[in-house]
Amino acid sequence: MLSKYKVLIAMLTVVILLFTGVTYAYLKDYTPAFDNVDVTNIPPIASTLRSNRYTQQDDLTLVSHNPYVTLTDHEFLGTDTDTNLSLYVHPEHLSLRIVNESTGYIWGSNMDHAYLDPESPLYDPSNPQTNIRQDISPVSISFYNTSQTTMVRQTEYFFDGAFDGSFVRQDFDDRIGFRANIRMPRSGIRFTLSVYLDQNGLNIEVPFSSVQDSGNFLISTITVYRNFGLTTRDLIPGYVFIPDGIGALIRYDEAMSKNFSKRFYGPDLTLNTPTLERYLTAGVYGTVQGIGQNAMFTILESGAANGSLVYQSHSPNVIFNKLYATFEYRDRYIQKLNASGTSTIERIQEKKNVFDIHYIHKFLDGDDATYVGFSNTYREHLQSKGMNI
Repeated sequence: MLSKYKVLIAMLTVVILLFTGVTYAYLKDYTPAFDNVDVTNIPPIASTLRSNRYTQQDDLTLVSHNPYVTLTDHEFLGTDTDTNLSLYVHPEHLSLRIVNESTGYIWGSNMDHAYLDPESPLYDPSNPQTNIRQDISPVSISFYNTSQTTMVRQTEYFFDGAFDGSFVRQDFDDRIGFRANIRMPRSGIRFTLSVYLDQNGLNIEVPFSSVQDSGNFLISTITVYRNFGLTTRDLIPGYVFIPDGIGALIRYDEAMSKNFSKRFYGPDLTLNTPTLERYLTAGVYGTVQGIGQNAMFTILESGAANGSLVYQSHSPNVIFNKLYATFEYRDRYIQKLNASGTSTIERIQEKKNVFDIHYIHKFLDGDDATYVGFSNTYREHLQSKGMNI
């Protein structure tokens, strides 16, 4: 028995010696392989340092009001005790004012044009002229005229040139707000606009069932209160939030003009309009006016899949910054007439995309009036709808 153990030990010793010898021979001739990495110490250029790639120092100047937004000529509809928000409406053109009673800050769906008056303290002769009738229009649309040979979308405002739209307004009995049946001035296209306060904030709705074409005029897009939350150049420190990737901020900057337009959730693939551009990842957007002081965060409850987010900043011809959503019912598309696709024709969608427009403006203040507050508010909103986030 002992001899068997001796034989086993001897065999293990031989194996260990062989393994050690082979390993030594390999390591002796081994030459490590590596890639050459060039390291440079070139600092980023100044414009890069001002971009969203790097954290920016916040301007914490106190902001008590937006001088271009007042309550002049607006009718008080009521105060919601859950949100402590008050709603006002202009009886002639349906522009809105929201007062956050916790801070006194006033939010508006359009600007007061007193700044154009030479007697106004806001008057600046270098300010460009503006189209007041378009500015005060509560809605704008685009449409196709099928009686024309060219399929070009035409834009129409509620107050358009010498033409005025019409509306019939009815205040709600059970909530703070109103419903308005609207008829556009040139196309005659009709729809219903509902505006009201509840525990979530300010609700804006256009039900799909209310949207009616008129003869040869086919609705394409609707934009509601495109000036809501406007600012002027960089008069008020802050930024807009866009759900691009993990989120992006565009800061109000006098020296830089920036415009942005992108669809929520990507293109309509049924119309064969693919794009390599990254799409917006959530149906939300927001604006901060006075960092850590005043903010408006918007959630698209319905319609985002057919919507686009647009940001228009000040330019040589415009002094205002605007962030808004526009919703598309119809678009043009290319129809193939043969299998090879060498013969095509451009057509307009016959039927409208079916969706209701509904979005909620939430008005934040204090520590919530930042992009972090936007994130927390959206999470709470989703949790209130039963999502485990």
